[in-house]
This record gives sequence, C-alpha cells and structure tokens, in this order.
Amino acid sequence: KAVEIREGCDDIPPSKQTQFKECVAKANTKFKEALPHLENAYKINPKDVYTLSNLKSLYARFKDTEKYEKIKKELDDIQGK
Repeated sequence: KAVEIREGCDDIPPSKQTQFKECVAKANTKFKEALPHLENAYKINPKDVYTLSNLKSLYARFKDTEKYEKIKKELDDIQGK
C-alpha cells in the first residue's frame, strides 16, 4: 500500500508542493507500519533475500545508517557480492 501511495505522489504537479509533502508523509507512515513486520520476518528467516532487500530500502528511506549497513552486508554476502 505504501508503494502505491508513494507512486501516486509523483503524479502531483510541482505547483502543489504542500499536497506532495502530505502525500509523501502518508506513504512514509505506511512504510513505518510495515517495518516491524519485515523485522519479524527477518528474525524468522534472516536469509530471505526479499525481506533483506525491503529492509535495506526502508532503512535507507529512514536514514538508519547502522541498520542499513548491517542488512546490506548480509544481503551482499548471500548474493555473493
């Protein structure tokens, strides 16, 4: 749902910055709601590439550098990078 909301924000014209910012804030709220569920999925299966990839994206979005770097390293290790 958060991705759909965020993609819809891109359709808002530049002249409506307030509406755009409100839309992005709404999407970010949905992303934050998803974060605990992904973190639980990670606890259950820490090798799931889909979960790691999504966690990495969310940690980047919320500028959580420490968690981003940890997940990025784990994802890179699994993918052989």
